[in-house]
Amino acid sequence: MKVLCTICARGGSKGVKNKNLLKINNKSLIEVTYDISKKINYISKTSFSSDSEKLLSHAKKLNIEYILKRPKYLALSNTPKILAIRHLLNNSEIFYNTKFDYIVDLDVTSPLRAKKDIEDCILKLKKKNFDAVVTVNKSRRNPYYNIIEKKKNKFDVSIKRKSLFFSRQSAPVVFDLNPSIYVWKRDYLLKTNNLFSGNVGIHILKNIQSIDIDSYEDYRYIKYIMEKKI
Repeated sequence: MKVLCTICARGGSKGVKNKNLLKINNKSLIEVTYDISKKINYISKTSFSSDSEKLLSHAKKLNIEYILKRPKYLALSNTPKILAIRHLLNNSEIFYNTKFDYIVDLDVTSPLRAKKDIEDCILKLKKKNFDAVVTVNKSRRNPYYNIIEKKKNKFDVSIKRKSLFFSRQSAPVVFDLNPSIYVWKRDYLLKTNNLFSGNVGIHILKNIQSIDIDSYEDYRYIKYIMEKKI
């Protein structure tokens, strides 16, 4: 089983400036992500991609074996990340002269995942024969119960059924996708632009593990949790 770990970090960040270089325990978020990738026995190689010279230079200092400069058209704010992962996979296979079986993408700004979570995702993909496995957490909001949207100039429950739900517990269980860990079969990653067009499995993380750094408040909270080892 040949497994490639991809780490993709875009330079432009509107919410938090240079957020991929923010430090926790004196390590950048990129270094935190690379360090955990090295602890996974199933991972054969790790590759890094960025459009930012600053981030590419930082990755070189970490001695990541393959570092790829991402073209600008794959680093726009509205560019689907799957395209950047696919671009990194194709170039990594040329660099390593290897055809990988699985691709594990670790998001830099979701550092609260555990080693076991990554390993469980890989094994679930292999044993259950999924096309991909993604991480989720149980949603605190539910479109059948307490998420509303504007419809025909009035507000109503986002998803409505004939029978109304009067408690979150009675409504269908829904999950929030989080970017922490995505695992793909190679051929599925190369052929699809729609994640859920195939047979996709989920791995449930605790809500606290699912926090993604989108603001300085998120960063301060995660930094406190990790440095205090909560």
